[in-house]
Amino acid sequence: MKKRIRYKYKIVTLLFRNSIFATRLLKYNLVYKKGEIVKALEGTLGIFCFKRRYEAEDFIINSCLNKYRPYEIIRVIPVGRGFCPKKISIVSTEEYFDSFYKDGGKRKFSPSRKTPPQGTICYKEVYVVD
Repeated sequence: MKKRIRYKYKIVTLLFRNSIFATRLLKYNLVYKKGEIVKALEGTLGIFCFKRRYEAEDFIINSCLNKYRPYEIIRVIPVGRGFCPKKISIVSTEEYFDSFYKDGGKRKFSPSRKTPPQGTICYKEVYVVD
């Protein structure tokens, strides 16, 4: 009996295939090339994916990403076990990301932290299918 592949979904820019949020953050900017394994940066929450395609689509619509830059949703195969973070940084500047990772998102309240969107799951590594 074949093991069923459980794809996850990653939002990337259409032109360079990098993370939709980290496009200007050279330190955090990962590129997703078909057929390659992408590893998250050490000390980060990992590679943000969605469990189901429709959750990625809902996120794009709700955050109005489709108005700012061309994107695509690609399939990835997780390497290892995933987890859902309790908080994420909603401000995508290098300063905010550095601050967020410095305290591990543990501050109880901050306008730059919120609960992740529905279906979010993070992995340390993913294999890029599309």
